[in-house]
Amino acid sequence: MADIVFDFGTKPRLSNQRGNAILVASSIYEACKYFALLQKTLFKGRCAVITSYNPQAKDVTLEETGANTETDKQFIYNTYTDLLANVSPKPGKSKTETYEDQAKALFIKHPANMRLLVEVDKLLTGFDAPCMHTLYVDKPMKGHNLMQAIARVNRVFKDKQGGLVVDYIGIANELRSALKEYTASNGRGRPTVDAAEAYAVLEEKLDILRSLLHGYDYGDFPSSGHKRLAGAANHVLGLKDGKKRFADTVLAMSKAFTLCCTLDEAKA
Repeated sequence: MADIVFDFGTKPRLSNQRGNAILVASSIYEACKYFALLQKTLFKGRCAVITSYNPQAKDVTLEETGANTETDKQFIYNTYTDLLANVSPKPGKSKTETYEDQAKALFIKHPANMRLLVEVDKLLTGFDAPCMHTLYVDKPMKGHNLMQAIARVNRVFKDKQGGLVVDYIGIANELRSALKEYTASNGRGRPTVDAAEAYAVLEEKLDILRSLLHGYDYGDFPSSGHKRLAGAANHVLGLKDGKKRFADTVLAMSKAFTLCCTLDEAKA
């Protein structure tokens, strides 16, 4: 959780509350575990869990536990029972459906009030949220679903130039395979993601960053980076529109790296 909290305090579009994120968990149980942990952070009251689960008493009636313990099924059931306690179902909807509709509406229209959605497989297809900036992936993904997820988070929206994919589980090989599949279209449509073009953009933005830092000695950054940050920040702030130019360039570079990170040259 610490790195997600850090991102929301430092990444420009997340920290200014104009963008939000989705965390993809590998199972309903894992999604509920993430949600429970998030309740102990700044996300409490501003995150939701959306899965295919709908709590029914029969889910746990045959479960047996020892003292002060609960099974995975009971944990899921108890998590949903607690979060739905104050939800009044809309006409024709269950409590769960009403809760999810409200969470998704807030996520799209008021990103400052719904910062993070935890899901398993309901939102990566058919859910349009242009304000989404970051996708945290903790679930195996491949092929069309992976490409669609990346395309969704990278959708341009207002001043949003692109998004960021954070890989917790290791999807680089799957992304490489998906890219090959899409680029082997023999002219039948443009590839969803062109890694070579993305790498060219990455190099271009890196050159811009170097030019913004021209005149500031950061040669020992690999070994003394923390000592150089304040000086680098002051140097950039001293330039005309330096802060905006630097932030915009870093964002564009991050987007490009997300799309070409499987290329060997991008890892160098």
